[in-house]
Parts: sequence; C-alpha cells; structure tokens
Amino acid sequence: TSLDPRVQKQIENAQTALQRGNFDYVIDVTAQVLKTAPGCLPVRKLQRTAQMKVHQAKSGKMFTKAFGSVTQAGFLFGSGSKDPNKALENAEKLLANDPTNVAGLRLLADAAKGLDMPNTVAWVWECVHELQPNDRDALLSMGEAYYAVKNAKDALRAADLILKMRPQDGEAMTLMRKASILQ
Repeated sequence: TSLDPRVQKQIENAQTALQRGNFDYVIDVTAQVLKTAPGCLPVRKLQRTAQMKVHQAKSGKMFTKAFGSVTQAGFLFGSGSKDPNKALENAEKLLANDPTNVAGLRLLADAAKGLDMPNTVAWVWECVHELQPNDRDALLSMGEAYYAVKNAKDALRAADLILKMRPQDGEAMTLMRKASILQ
C-alpha cells in the first residue's frame, strides 16, 4: 500500500500474469519494483513464487544445473562485502539463477538484516527451512528472526522443531523461554 499507485497497478498485473503462467513477466516487474523498494515483502514473495515455477519447469535440465553451479561461484566469493546493498544485489542474482540456492537465501537474509528488513529476514529463513527442514542452525535463525518481529507463535514452532531433533539444545530452550514470555 505504500507503493506508488502506478507501481501497485503493475503488481496487480503481475499477479494476474502469475495466474496465467507468464512467469517471466512477473519476474521482470517484481525485479524492477524491488530495486526501488527492496523491503516490500509481498512483491518479494510474488517474485519467489514465479522463480520457483520457472525453476520447477527447468529442474530436469542437467545443463542448467551444471551451468548454475559454475556461475554461482563468482557471486559467493565476491559476497563477503560488508555492504548490505551489494550483498542484496548478489543474493538476488544467485536466486534469479536458482531460487533453491540455500547460500543465496542465507546471503539474502544477511543483507535484509543489514538493511533493517526484519520481516524479510524471517520470511527468508522460512524459505531455507522449506528447502532444508532439518537444518538446526537455519531453524534457530528462523526462530530468532520471528522473535525479532514479535511473532511468538512461529518462534515457538521453530524452537519446538529443534527440540524434537535435539531435546537438550540450550539455544532452542532459550528461544522457547523468550518466545513463551513474548506470547
């Protein structure tokens, strides 16, 4: 709602395009919007949905996977920058090539944290959790991110998932206590 009315209309058109299967249009429009409004989470979610649809269609092509691995290496080595804007740019490039790239998602989470976009951070860790449901560190980061945005329910869910895997996990117990108090 904080976007310019013309941009809002573009997003509405992109949502329609998504339903019609025009994923490239959705990706192009959302990329343009995210350049000026990187913290607009609904647009980022729309973009990811389109990227995942394109990725699923291409997932059987071995060449794409092999080429993607080669092109990702350069971004990862150059991503050690302390500039969150540069990290965001690198993460978006990685995820444009492969939206299931966990390293790209982690980079996006770090960039979003550096740019003070806490809701985006929580959502990105949720995306990582979907790809790697048993990754304890990702679950803890997700829980802490949800706690930071005062979402006690999802912070508790993350802590509970960790404690099911590791019943004596001290950090998960601390998160559980903090989230319980918040709730």
